[in-house]
Amino acid sequence: MQNASYGHAWKRHDGVAPCLLAGWRLVRRMAGVRLRLRYPFWVVDYAFNQLEEVRVGARGRPWHRRAPRTAHLYPPGTAFWERYPARPGTLSQCAYVAFGGGEAAGLGGLVHPRARYGRFLDPEGALGALIAEVARIGHEEREAGFWKAQAAFCALVDRLQRSEPLEDETRRLRSPAPAAEASSLVRATDAYLAGHLAEPVALPELAERLHVSVSTLSHRYRDETGETPMGRLLRLRVDLAKALVVRGQPLKAVAEATGFSDAFHLSRTFKRLEGVAPREFLRGLRPLRRPGTAK
Repeated sequence: MQNASYGHAWKRHDGVAPCLLAGWRLVRRMAGVRLRLRYPFWVVDYAFNQLEEVRVGARGRPWHRRAPRTAHLYPPGTAFWERYPARPGTLSQCAYVAFGGGEAAGLGGLVHPRARYGRFLDPEGALGALIAEVARIGHEEREAGFWKAQAAFCALVDRLQRSEPLEDETRRLRSPAPAAEASSLVRATDAYLAGHLAEPVALPELAERLHVSVSTLSHRYRDETGETPMGRLLRLRVDLAKALVVRGQPLKAVAEATGFSDAFHLSRTFKRLEGVAPREFLRGLRPLRRPGTAK
């Protein structure tokens, strides 16, 4: 296999954070090569089969052997070095994504303060597959593929955020738990609740409709979902309230549509579940005005 690389660097999309800037998949002959790198943006650098050693932060820091299926997260301005063994014919297979706005995605919390980077073990290769997908989309669709590649990149950020800490700068990507199919009781309960959001719902009446006891309904539903039927009902009502508030409906009308006795009852429950009142929630969705713009 000859040297090969593919990917794309996109034009910056202002207002998008985090925002994908570039994605590349690289296959290169690197025998005996030594590199010093410093990027002005965030980078997730991934090794598929690399055997190089890496050091981060300063020349006096120790070198570390990098294992296959390992990703490094570098904040902007981080200096790091790579050196490759002098083995003729050795192919380095790697990939990377560059992006802005890592702070907005909370990635700063995944960077070890002393090591100055984050190391992620990816035993199933899921992270590598996402970076390769970003590079493929860029190679095939160029600028037109930005939003498709951005979606794959956001999935990558989600996997990083869900990783579990091991020691120092090292974390491990979790295997996604298989989605359990809801039982017929849970499905029937959810269907009834969703169809009666504006009406009074009593647990005994619901249990009678489903031909189970109140105790059976409560325990089985909690065991499967982690919440009570009445807790799920409140969450569904508040979710609907969010949608109606965003559409500009007054709180009195929203309360009537979501089964609350009045706007005060709605606001109190909304704040208990969401941490903010409905009007504060709506204000948080509006873009901040820049200085000098009209009100």
